[in-house]
Amino acid sequence: MRRFVLSTWPVLFFARFAFAQTTVRGLADRIISDLLNPLIAVLIGVAVVVFLWGVVEFIAKAGNEEARSTGKKHIIWGLIGLAIMISVWGIVRILSDFICGGPCGTGGEIGPGGFAPF
Repeated sequence: MRRFVLSTWPVLFFARFAFAQTTVRGLADRIISDLLNPLIAVLIGVAVVVFLWGVVEFIAKAGNEEARSTGKKHIIWGLIGLAIMISVWGIVRILSDFICGGPCGTGGEIGPGGFAPF
């Protein structure tokens, strides 16, 4: 039963995209709002947690040089992760502006000043 549930989940998930929209803008809007925006938010959260974990480790174990080195590595990798995810968010935004002619992923809503409500 578990194998059946795990194998049918992707089909049911992506069926929403296939049958929900008939235009490229609608499909792009649905993919960005339902898949990419939450994924980017989760990964930014993971990068922040790694960064903060490194800061705490660096400060809490100030007397141990090996632990401080590990803390530095976590801080660096957290910052790298943040930079990558912010860049990905910007690339997705540029592509959505190109495909949709405006911000996609808002469910068709555009806030004051032409900005998408987040």
